[in-house]
Amino acid sequence: MLKELLGLLNLASPYLLLYTFYPTLALSPFSIVIYSFLIGVYTVFMAYQSSRKLEKSLGYRPQTPYKEAFEAEIRAVGLKETQTSVQYAFNDENIALTIFNTIVIDPTMWRGIENDEQFTKVQQILQSHIIPTIPADKQELLHSIKSILNEPSQRFIFRHELGHVKRNYGVRKLLVIGIQAFLVCITTATIAMSLIEVINGYVLFCASVLFAYLLDVLSTLASNVIFKVPEEYAADLFATKFSTREEIEAAANFFEKYDEVSKNYRLKHTPFWQIYLPDIFSKGYFNGQERARYLRKIAKRKSM
Repeated sequence: MLKELLGLLNLASPYLLLYTFYPTLALSPFSIVIYSFLIGVYTVFMAYQSSRKLEKSLGYRPQTPYKEAFEAEIRAVGLKETQTSVQYAFNDENIALTIFNTIVIDPTMWRGIENDEQFTKVQQILQSHIIPTIPADKQELLHSIKSILNEPSQRFIFRHELGHVKRNYGVRKLLVIGIQAFLVCITTATIAMSLIEVINGYVLFCASVLFAYLLDVLSTLASNVIFKVPEEYAADLFATKFSTREEIEAAANFFEKYDEVSKNYRLKHTPFWQIYLPDIFSKGYFNGQERARYLRKIAKRKSM
């Protein structure tokens, strides 16, 4: 929370300076709209820069014959292998994730490509420098996740990530981040402007930062439901189009078991106010049981 508040203070400091020297200009509706728009643009720019920096830092790609196998999967869903990159890197609890057109596969989880030289190099780096720094209960969780993952389910997961690439999820996510920042800023500033004659300006400024933080949390939960949940569901549907019944059922079993093996860890490490929230709010996707339910329905229709 402290980090987020400091970030909001940093974003609000130019407006505070404007209010200090030109209060009339700072409180005009036009200034509030322009400032909110600039905050939205700046937030998108910083998120874009962070993602691109992470993407450029990746340097371990699949080698033959695994490179050809991934490229065949990419072509099979209607994408060009020249426009979609596959990289190896540690993803924490994510088996695979998408950064714009790059799919990052976690070598601590993925099965079936242990003979890839690049894959082995990343594993050695992780075992030497990353894994020892991870708490024991987190290492146990990662081991449990790997134990329930199999090749059919990870093929489905890879196609799920290809669904994100196909739908330009990374770009659309940036747009949502910008809109969210704009709305938080303009709502906070408008309310503050209406109270400026009742509450001291600098006291109101501090209160506004706290209010903006709460509004940002609420808007994040709302964007999870409005934007991320439909995106994750659409990526699942995309994956089912190119997966066999057995692969869909394997994925359903994995997501169901994932909830079971991660339950104790979540209870211990999730903030208390998030524990009782449905996953669609706190994480932006359906829980494992719900996900398994609709995947099994699709798998059943495939067999008819």
